[in-house]
Amino acid sequence: MAVAKREMGYEEADGSPPMVPKRRFGYLRDPVFLTVFVLYFVNRFLIKPITFGHIAFFHSYFNDLICIPFWLPVVLWVHRKLGVRNHDGSPTRFELIMHLVVWSIFFEGMAPRMPNLFHSTTGDPWDVAAYAAGTLIAAVLWGSELVPIRWTRRRSS
Repeated sequence: MAVAKREMGYEEADGSPPMVPKRRFGYLRDPVFLTVFVLYFVNRFLIKPITFGHIAFFHSYFNDLICIPFWLPVVLWVHRKLGVRNHDGSPTRFELIMHLVVWSIFFEGMAPRMPNLFHSTTGDPWDVAAYAAGTLIAAVLWGSELVPIRWTRRRSS
């Protein structure tokens, strides 16, 4: 439980309150969010209509790639306003993975089984791969510790 609390930003390893984040997360002013916001409309109104033929990536996977970088800042902003999120740092590993898993299960597993609500939704494992790739790219750009990288020096003998 202590690890989950730490991942969510509630306490440090020693049980103390969380440290002040190194960099404040911009939420709706975040450069990654603003970039994918623009890219969504470029894809929707320029790339899709003017591409001759069918470019599968832009028609089928681009929106999935930018899904988490687009929606996570909005969700975290709402969480912050509601008091569910107690810091303004970059998304935590828990927040990134939890939203990736929940959205993947919902949009690729549950939504296709509700045709009355979601008319043209189909479950596609490649969509989940695109969600994961977008999450990983955004995590790196946000400076989140989704995959902790530890650099070690080799000792010369």
